[in-house]
Amino acid sequence: MEVNSCIFKKNTVTNETFFSDICIWQVFPSPHTLYLALSLKKYFGNVSYVISTTSIAARENSGWNSNYSVDLEFICLNNSEEIYSFIKRKSLNCVHLVQGLRGHSLIKDFHRASIELSLQNVYIFFETIRCRSKIEFLFKTWYYKKFYKDQISRYSFLAIGNAKRFLKEIGVSDSSILDFNYYIKYSETNSFENENKLFTFIFIGSLDKRKNLIEFFQALKHINENSYRVLVVGNGPLRSYLERYSKDICRKIEWIGTISIDKIPVILSGSDCLILPSKHDGYGVVCNEALTQGVPVICSDRCGAAAIVANAPYSYVYQSGDVLSLSELLKMKLHAGRLSSSQKQEILTFSQKLICDYGAGLFYNYHSDKRLSHLNK
Repeated sequence: MEVNSCIFKKNTVTNETFFSDICIWQVFPSPHTLYLALSLKKYFGNVSYVISTTSIAARENSGWNSNYSVDLEFICLNNSEEIYSFIKRKSLNCVHLVQGLRGHSLIKDFHRASIELSLQNVYIFFETIRCRSKIEFLFKTWYYKKFYKDQISRYSFLAIGNAKRFLKEIGVSDSSILDFNYYIKYSETNSFENENKLFTFIFIGSLDKRKNLIEFFQALKHINENSYRVLVVGNGPLRSYLERYSKDICRKIEWIGTISIDKIPVILSGSDCLILPSKHDGYGVVCNEALTQGVPVICSDRCGAAAIVANAPYSYVYQSGDVLSLSELLKMKLHAGRLSSSQKQEILTFSQKLICDYGAGLFYNYHSDKRLSHLNK
C-alpha cells in the first residue's frame, strides 16, 4: 500500500518563530507514540521523549519491545526538581505533548510545573473516559471541572476515540480540541499462513475481565457450524478459565500466548476478522493494526477505537453485553466468507489515515494554525 501523509500547509512565518523543539511526556514509551515521535521529527526541530526510569520494563511481559534505540532523544526524569529544571532549560516556544491529565507522578509534576511556569504550547493526549452510568458520567465531569480547571482553560487536547464529547462537557472549546488517534507505523507483511483455509477470528490482548473475551465465546455458542477457527494471542489471569469454558464451544482454537509486538502485523494479515469485546478500552490500538493489514474488525462500543471501526469498511460495532447482536455479526461474517483482494484494498485505503505520518501532519497543521492565530492577535 502506498501511504500518503497529510497535506501540509505553507506558513508565512518561519519554523524557528513557531517552535524550537517538541517534548513528548509519557510514563513509558509505547510503540504508537514512538513512531509518531519519529514522524514529528520531519516537521519539528528536535524531539525529546521524556519518560520515568522506574516504569520502562512494565509492559515487557505483554510483548512490548523495550529496545528503544530509535533516533530520538530520551530523557529520564524521576522527581519534581528534575522536571522543573528540564522545563526551564527549554524555550518558551517548546511544544509539549503529554499523556493525560492524571496518574503517574511524572505527569502530575509536569502539570504543576506547566501551570506555575505558564507554558503556552501544551497538548494533552486524552482517551475516552470510562463511564458505566449517567451518574458516573456526571460525577467525572464535576471532578474534572473542579480539579483541572486551570488545565482545561490553558491546554489544547488531542481527543482519542470518543473523548471529544467528554472534553466539551467539561468546558473545553472546539478550537482547543483536535480529533486525533493512536497512529501506528505501517508494516507491509507477508500473510501468516492459514493452512486450514478456514475463516479465522483473532483476538489479541490480555486475558482479563476488562478485555471480556468470555463474551466472544458466549456469542459463538449460538453458531451451529464449524467452518471457522479462533486464534487467541495474549496471556492473563483468566487464561485457564477461558480455555476450559471454550473447550466445548470451539473445536478449532489455538492459544498462542504472548508474542513480540513486531510480529502482530504478520499474524493479523493472515486472519479474517479481529474481535475486541472489551468492557472498557481507552482506545484499542490493535484495531488500527488490523485495519492497516486489510483485516476488518468487530469491537464493542466501549472501545475508544469504535469511533474508527464504525466507519471502516466491512467492520462493525456492537453494544457491549449484547451477546445475541455479536453472534449475528459473527454469523454474517461467516456467511459472507473471506474478503476478496479488492475488498481488502478498500480497508487498506481507509487505513491510510491511521498511519503515523498522517497523524504528524495533522498535528503540525493544527499547531501551526494556532500559533498563527496567536501571533495575529
